Amino acid sequence: DQIGSPPARYVQWKAVFHSASARSPILDSVTVPYLPRNQAPTVTDLKVVSRAEKTLGNSAVSAGPGATAPRGLAGFAAALRSTPQRGFDISWIASDPDQDELAYSLYFKGEAESEWKLLQGDLKQNYFQLESELLPDGKYRLKIVASDAGANPAGMAKTAEMTSAPFTVDSAPPQVEVKEAKRSGGSATARFRAFDRTSVL
Repeated sequence: DQIGSPPARYVQWKAVFHSASARSPILDSVTVPYLPRNQAPTVTDLKVVSRAEKTLGNSAVSAGPGATAPRGLAGFAAALRSTPQRGFDISWIASDPDQDELAYSLYFKGEAESEWKLLQGDLKQNYFQLESELLPDGKYRLKIVASDAGANPAGMAKTAEMTSAPFTVDSAPPQVEVKEAKRSGGSATARFRAFDRTSVL
């Protein structure tokens, strides 16, 4: 017979026998096939790090003790001289209490949008390199979804998700407009306007 109790982690049974004769019934064996209840995975961290900021930070730390400028300024100058790296390094931390192998799906949406769009699915590793050219300039959020569907029957899989803090994609360079240029004697004066559609200058 099928056990009619609600789902639980353990089962306890009792057999009651009735006999019309003087002989006692004998119970030889009891078999209870079961499938352990699947536990959901967890996602505990999701980071989006700009490669340009990472390069600047590493340069500031690696400036030598003999630099003529303070370490922070020397590192900043070195970062400005080098070609800035573009894109973002995305990483997350996830685990499963049943030790199931997890697969990940990465989604994105603009800050003013309501619908999530799939960026990459069926990821086995816990990191992804996002190139800036994949997204137009603007503010975005990422969402990582961890699933244990590969280790569980259909209908019993569990998922967990986490959403990142907003980050800015800014691939277009700033623009400069010369408003006025004057020459007087041996000097010249220029007024200009500089702006960027995404970032603060």
